[in-house]
Amino acid sequence: MIVQEAAEFPVGLAELFAERSCELLAELDHQGCFILASESSDVLLGISSLKLHGRALVELTHPDDSEAMTLALGRARAGGDDVQIRARTRHTNGSWVWFDVVLRSTSTNTLIVLASDVSPHVEEQAALDRILDAIDEHVYVNEVLPDGTRRNLFLGPGRDRLLGGVPDDGDWGRAWVDAIHPDDRQAHLEHTKRYLQGEHSSVTYRLRGLDGVTRWVAGGGRPRRLGDRLLVDGIVRDVTESHRKEEQLRAALAEAEKANELLEAARAEADRRSRVDALTGVFNRRHFGIALAAETERARRDGLGVGIALVDVDHFKLVNDRHGHQTGDRVLMEVARRLQEAVRPYDTVARWGGEEFVVLLPGVEDDVELRLATERLRAAVKATPIVDGELRLEVTVSAGAARADLETLETVTIDIADRALYVAKRTGRDRACLAGDVTLGDVVADEPDVVRMTKALALAASLREGLPENHGAQVAELAEAVAIRMALGADAISRAHMAGWLHDLGKIAIPDEVLNKPGPLSEPEWEVMRTHAQLGASVLARLPELRVVAAAVRHHHERVDGGGYPDGLRGEQIPIEARIVAAADTYNVIISRRVYAPARSAQEALDEVRRSAGTQLDPDVVAALEAVITEEATALPPFETTYEVAQEANLEPPRLPGNSGVGHGRIERALTP
Repeated sequence: MIVQEAAEFPVGLAELFAERSCELLAELDHQGCFILASESSDVLLGISSLKLHGRALVELTHPDDSEAMTLALGRARAGGDDVQIRARTRHTNGSWVWFDVVLRSTSTNTLIVLASDVSPHVEEQAALDRILDAIDEHVYVNEVLPDGTRRNLFLGPGRDRLLGGVPDDGDWGRAWVDAIHPDDRQAHLEHTKRYLQGEHSSVTYRLRGLDGVTRWVAGGGRPRRLGDRLLVDGIVRDVTESHRKEEQLRAALAEAEKANELLEAARAEADRRSRVDALTGVFNRRHFGIALAAETERARRDGLGVGIALVDVDHFKLVNDRHGHQTGDRVLMEVARRLQEAVRPYDTVARWGGEEFVVLLPGVEDDVELRLATERLRAAVKATPIVDGELRLEVTVSAGAARADLETLETVTIDIADRALYVAKRTGRDRACLAGDVTLGDVVADEPDVVRMTKALALAASLREGLPENHGAQVAELAEAVAIRMALGADAISRAHMAGWLHDLGKIAIPDEVLNKPGPLSEPEWEVMRTHAQLGASVLARLPELRVVAAAVRHHHERVDGGGYPDGLRGEQIPIEARIVAAADTYNVIISRRVYAPARSAQEALDEVRRSAGTQLDPDVVAALEAVITEEATALPPFETTYEVAQEANLEPPRLPGNSGVGHGRIERALTP
């Protein structure tokens, strides 16, 4: 029988078959031809065991492997140990099947063949080899032995490229260590110690290859346990190009950083020059504006005042005319130096223009402190003559100063101090004058045009709103009467009167569609309307003659319960003049005919005012107003001042943009001489 089960093979063959777990079992004669074969040949080779009989094994072997197979058969016939070979055998479908073959001689001069199909493994290995050949990385697997040494279990083909060749003695480990750059060996040694201790590790170092080329490589090792064995999966890749690019990038970044530092230095110098006066070395007007804005914001936040002093060199034109501009420049430089020495470290001295300097004095809380600071500036300049060669010049300055408090922080500017400086110049020079030195009565007597022109603007605002022409005058007279009734001082009475006249000044800037809207205002429209108090105060704060009433105008819509605007003040936080104007204005508006509401009786107005006492209005002011109205303590005269104000101010009829609504014609009639 040609085909037999494994048990029918010669003695010991069945055991060998089971031991090897092979897939094909066969017996060859002394010429290497099949005598017997297991039935698996039909599957593995596509040939039945019957047809294999008499076929030579070499005949079925791949031509590239036939010589090795012939030699293996010869060694097996010679007896001794089993002979192993891996070779390809043709399948009847034309494909080649990889077999691991074991050849064993028998006592009967035959050969036993045990073959296992390893084609899948060979193909996988070939695919892996192709992948490894295609990548630059060197992949390896080491086993860490108990004595700490390593044994290579797998070395990928990438090692040849990284090492620049193949070591003559085949000792890859030694060749690799010898190739590490001396400066990098310590880092590589520490990396090795880490993964030998079971830690993940990575390192970048240089290899001086067998081909003489130095390459940057990055290596990483990941240890893992396999039973009692410690294995390390590692990979090393060539990072020479990326390292070169990184070095180029670092160099470029360093150059860019250096250029940026130079640019920043140039910008800083340019900024310094843009803020510093080239002649005197103190700050210039531009920097002062920035500093003023910052200090104003800080003062608003911290509840402090800000002082501003303008300092002008007296008779400076004569210095230039008599001694020349070089001497004039020397005088300006020395004045600037003395001013700088006379101020606190956080004050700001700047050249305002020509022979004029300006000093910012943060934290000045009252006029006493402001006056002392301004006098200190004046005295510092006058202290000793200014020497220029043989010349000894007695130089003095005049100074005007103003203080911005919380009521007027948004509006106080250089103009206030400039007007005070004008007074200092006009009254003899070599002196300091504060804006507060000029009283309201003095202003009315000395500069009536400013007051009258402002009244004319307030009148125009009232007419635009559709209020009676005498609204401002009536509120002024009523406010004055209430102030008298409350036994206030003369200055407070004057402020109440003037604030009553000018309380609606800011409405000149409110758009007609808001000011004259017949129906209720929307919330956005109310937001616009509420700005009129601040706008009016802003105008008044710029005029030293009327600055004293700016606070009353700003706060005449505050409520004693804190629910008013613009600052939400409550109770006695609200200036008394503002509380008086609020009550007088409320009463007068109710008894006046408006675009959106008819006039109501005096009694209805009083009732409305009483209901507002303690919430909107000051109860004491309401009581005084009620007494004035009830007892007819004041008789409001017929309104005859409209034309006088306009004529004496010499105003042209205003052209109000977009004003086609109520009041335009009356404004023209009222203000036309």
